[in-house]
Amino acid sequence: MMPAVNRLRDACVVLLLLWASAASAQHGMPKALRPLHARLAEADVVALGTVERVETGRIDVVDAFALRGEPGDRFRLKRAPSRPFGLAPGERALLLLRGARTPYVVVDEPREILKLASAEQEQRWRAALGELLASEGGEAQRDVYLAWIDGPDEELRGAAIQALGDRSQALPVTADLARERARIALDPARLPAVRRASVNIACQNPAGTATLLAGIGAPGVDPGVVQLGLALAVMQRAEGLTPALVATLRSTDPEVVAAALPAATLSARGPAVRAELERIAAQGATEELRASAARALGRSR
Repeated sequence: MMPAVNRLRDACVVLLLLWASAASAQHGMPKALRPLHARLAEADVVALGTVERVETGRIDVVDAFALRGEPGDRFRLKRAPSRPFGLAPGERALLLLRGARTPYVVVDEPREILKLASAEQEQRWRAALGELLASEGGEAQRDVYLAWIDGPDEELRGAAIQALGDRSQALPVTADLARERARIALDPARLPAVRRASVNIACQNPAGTATLLAGIGAPGVDPGVVQLGLALAVMQRAEGLTPALVATLRSTDPEVVAAALPAATLSARGPAVRAELERIAAQGATEELRASAARALGRSR
């Protein structure tokens, strides 16, 4: 790769990581978790249980309910003393385990273990995980995650966002699905978290990116959708990027203009985008916008 392309790629990755961090914080999910389905694939046993006793390198679990395997209602976990479990007596948790019999090895790192604070939370996860385990991968698994994203439970939505956003564990995104998700991303009536998660799904297929770019300059579009969508389009060198940049830079919403400026700075832009940057540098709604546009122009010389 040429150095300029490397810089473009790295800058886009930074934008995506910032978005992922914000999504994680919004939903109370730890950052950079492995996708849930990837962790489940490593587990011989999936169970909900209560920690009875913690000793060096081992934990006794009671009152277990198994979703996969037959561990019984009580079993033991083992782990090297140098890698503590992060669990305390009395805590109830979702446990992903390897092994044919007790004592089992814990699949998850301590920060990945889901602790269950209430019976209601446990019931939600028991039902959701039952659907995910029954899906057996592919489109069915993807559809379970999409239902979580569109549903009311923020914790499940956060897990689905992380799973579908991890391209190393890609799930199939057809052209029709990508277009549908692009329309959801552009819909002001949807929750912000749903809109922004839908951008990442839509842009996994060129048809979704094209639909997103075609509507991204419309009034009322979420600035977060603008920033993430344009960043992905820049990284893909998508057709329709220049008209989308022009439309968003002409927005009457200063937040949308600010969201579009990073992509305008990074893209290989023509005279139409440069003219908008010159206009914003001279007449932008805020001093910050004017300064950002001027910096963008300076980088393009």
